[in-house]
Amino acid sequence: AMGGSPQHALLGLAIPTDGPSLAELEAMLDGLEEEAERYGVTLVGGDTCGSQSGLVLAVTLLGRVAGGRALRRSGAKPGDSLWVTGRLGASAAGLLALERGLGPAAAWPAEVPRPGWLGAGEERAIQAAIQVHLTPIPRLRAGQALVGCASAMIDVSDGVASDSRHLATESEVTVRVLAAQIPIDPSALVMARLTGREPLDLALRGGEDYELLFTAAADPRPVLTAAAPELP
Repeated sequence: AMGGSPQHALLGLAIPTDGPSLAELEAMLDGLEEEAERYGVTLVGGDTCGSQSGLVLAVTLLGRVAGGRALRRSGAKPGDSLWVTGRLGASAAGLLALERGLGPAAAWPAEVPRPGWLGAGEERAIQAAIQVHLTPIPRLRAGQALVGCASAMIDVSDGVASDSRHLATESEVTVRVLAAQIPIDPSALVMARLTGREPLDLALRGGEDYELLFTAAADPRPVLTAAAPELP
């Protein structure tokens, strides 16, 4: 979210005496290293200790950006427009699905009621949401391309409602969010209907989308289309 290139990671790992097993820990570390390698990151160290309150993982990621070019939360100016990469609410929808007992790449559980309106398309949307929640994709190319175009930027970890406030506070501006222009993921519409939630609430407050929320003085779409054409 600062436009940098990731390089190194540190892992702080606190392990409870009653688990997980060594095999589970090794599988977790294999997954961490596989994901790190995918994005050119090397796990260079950290710390391991015991825990009295469950398994704790703390990851610190180090990267580089050219001097004076880092995108911060404090650069938004009056008159800038507010943008987000991708659509919102899918991760929250995926978490709701998992909490309801729906598993990744699994048939609909017999014990979970299935409404008549839910067809194959809706089920595919739910499966896509589960994958978004379990394997978020860092928007590295988009973030790097926005250096020189965006004025302030943050990743959507807590939800647009909170993260836009962070931008506004750090930049000492007011942000006005137009509800009708929030890009809601189709899976959020499905899970909202299934659980009686408001789709806009999932998009604004669900969090963990890890899209980039940023401000810009000019239309950033030409820059993003060239750098990350997969983004809607």
